[in-house]
Amino acid sequence: MRLTGGSAGGRAVRGPADDAIRPTSDRVRQALFNILGPVEGLAVLDLFAGTGLLGLEALSREAAGAVFVDQSRRAVQLIRRNLDDLDFARRGEIWPIAAEAALAKAVREERRFDLVFADPPYAGENERILGEFDAWRAILAEDARVAWECAARRPAEIPASGWEIVDERRYGDTLLFLLRLTRNAGEGSR
Repeated sequence: MRLTGGSAGGRAVRGPADDAIRPTSDRVRQALFNILGPVEGLAVLDLFAGTGLLGLEALSREAAGAVFVDQSRRAVQLIRRNLDDLDFARRGEIWPIAAEAALAKAVREERRFDLVFADPPYAGENERILGEFDAWRAILAEDARVAWECAARRPAEIPASGWEIVDERRYGDTLLFLLRLTRNAGEGSR
């Protein structure tokens, strides 16, 4: 696996030793960053980070910083090694907790993010996490975008109100949603 662009473009990153961690393919990452455009100076949150490839790609493309969230000890070790190998450790922060706990932590610490990547391992995570409107409202900066990745055969259930689907693309077995929180997120969705 290699980063596809930015200052570390072409550099190899450590991948998983087994199928327990499913990294985003080069093709999907390249397409996603083409859709996103410049990420320079953005604060990034990489939920369900796995190898950390999306956050690392953002750091390579000059994002201001990235918080990597994963509760798997193996994933956390892999992210830490990749941050060190790429000399991104000072701009990367690892939270070894579940995604819901990370949202709560970000709210408590009054952290704001411009860009969020999420690739939950199970379909049920989509609805539960996306429904946390109070947390999302608190942590998303104005005009923040959320890139939500899921298996095309089991598409994410995006709540009917609260989220605007800015873009939706399919790349083989992967479905990618680019979302924005609507102004009145959560109203009427419960």
